[in-house]
Amino acid sequence: MTNAAPLTTFLFDLGNVLIPFKWDPAIAGFARKLKRDPEEIRQTLSQPEYHHLFNEFCTGQISPHRFVVRINTLLRTEFELPVLTEIWCSIFKEDKQMMRLLRNLSRQHRTFIISDTDLLHWTSLDSRYELERIVNAAILSFRIGRLKAEKGAFKKLIQEFAWVPEQCVFIDDLEKNTMAAANAGIRTILHRSYEDTVKQLSEWGIAISE
Repeated sequence: MTNAAPLTTFLFDLGNVLIPFKWDPAIAGFARKLKRDPEEIRQTLSQPEYHHLFNEFCTGQISPHRFVVRINTLLRTEFELPVLTEIWCSIFKEDKQMMRLLRNLSRQHRTFIISDTDLLHWTSLDSRYELERIVNAAILSFRIGRLKAEKGAFKKLIQEFAWVPEQCVFIDDLEKNTMAAANAGIRTILHRSYEDTVKQLSEWGIAISE
């Protein structure tokens, strides 16, 4: 335990922190529907055009219907929105320990989800786990129009939600995101496992009940 200010506000990333994900199920789903080699699908979705499309969708610049049109063009197919949604949202698997940690902390502290995500993914996950009922607020890139690592993003959130930076901790699996939070004065944990994250929280005086 250190002499640092007590933690009162806990900021959680979503993907690969609370909800692990892998793109393999979606690639396999596209391949089955299109009767193509999964590696061909993987290569197509590795193109810069796809990454640009994904960022547009994650920051709310395009609607789900427009996203389907663009994906259909990219994959040379004609998916309807429900079919694409099922494949697109097949990538997630709950981390029960991390979700329990979130619920336990939410009983005594302010908790927030901060995620670079899109409307389809969020709608699927929130309907499954009722995430917005657990936390004080879900801060989602498709709603606020910017990504976590963008310059000044965390300073804007500090002002908007009246966070005290030295009393906050941000848990994320990507270093570019933890660095952005640290630059705003927020303590960070680069998430690698439940055990490592709980150990760091314990060192900062947070008792974790199982």
